[in-house]
Amino acid sequence: MRSRSQAKRLAPTFGRQCLGGLCVNGFCASCQSDAGCGSNNYCFAGTCYGKVGLGVLCAVDNACLSGHCFVSCVQCKQDSHCGAGVCLFNKCVK
Repeated sequence: MRSRSQAKRLAPTFGRQCLGGLCVNGFCASCQSDAGCGSNNYCFAGTCYGKVGLGVLCAVDNACLSGHCFVSCVQCKQDSHCGAGVCLFNKCVK
């Protein structure tokens, strides 16, 4: 999967068929949802990206391997993310 810096801009289709066969709102895309990207990847604006680890900047929860984004990928955002522990400053503690 491409990193954001390597991703190509989506090109308008102008009535042509997209090479990969996926057209989203008039633009060629590589995905419509995370399901189209494979494991440990996510779909953002029609392009698949690799999920990132704790501490890496993010914009959406599904960009993080942990599933939790709070400016950067974090271990938790609420106690329910920690099983038997509690979420304190975005880290699970027992």
